[in-house]
Amino acid sequence: MKIDWIKIGIAKGWSRVVFCVTVSLLALINGSAYAQKTTVKAVSSKEVLQAGDIIKGVVTDSVGPLMMANVTERDSKDRIVAHATTDVGGNFAFKLVNPGDRIEFSYMGFEPFDTVISADYYEVRMRENPATALIVSADKIVEQTAYGAFVLDKRPFRVGDNYWAVRVTDMTKMSYTKEEVAKLMNVKPRKIKRYNLRLTEKNLPYLIEVWLK
Repeated sequence: MKIDWIKIGIAKGWSRVVFCVTVSLLALINGSAYAQKTTVKAVSSKEVLQAGDIIKGVVTDSVGPLMMANVTERDSKDRIVAHATTDVGGNFAFKLVNPGDRIEFSYMGFEPFDTVISADYYEVRMRENPATALIVSADKIVEQTAYGAFVLDKRPFRVGDNYWAVRVTDMTKMSYTKEEVAKLMNVKPRKIKRYNLRLTEKNLPYLIEVWLK
């Protein structure tokens, strides 16, 4: 499967980066990276949680800390009442609005997880979602950024990862035909498809556009 190009548009005032790329899909079966489920360790320093208490913790995957993961508090009507994003170490913190609400962890390419807020500290190890985890290999950058030339040396990264913090992971890959990829992405095999991925406005605001043939 060939991608004509991929564009990452950064927030207003930032530069745009364009890559010449090829793409392969992660194995949907027999992949050891997907054998594990999301695991959560909850620890509370007090018997009863109250509004205004600080809920904090760390979010990781099988490789290490997840930066820019979304952590949200949702009320009984599924409305977001509090939100935080993880830092470079996977750490997060926010003020509890309503005791008894649910806490949700989400990250592009990973399965979301939610549970009733019953503690003020969480250690979460997220499980990757093979249906959305695309691997993109960048050959070179064809447009300079405001920070100068930036070469990735064909290192693979997951769509959704920060392009300046590429992580190489040992994951099983397998080949797919154009028809199989088209079926997975719900597009016609010979139709050019613009595939958009946008993070939430409270996350790092960038748009990824992938054009498929």
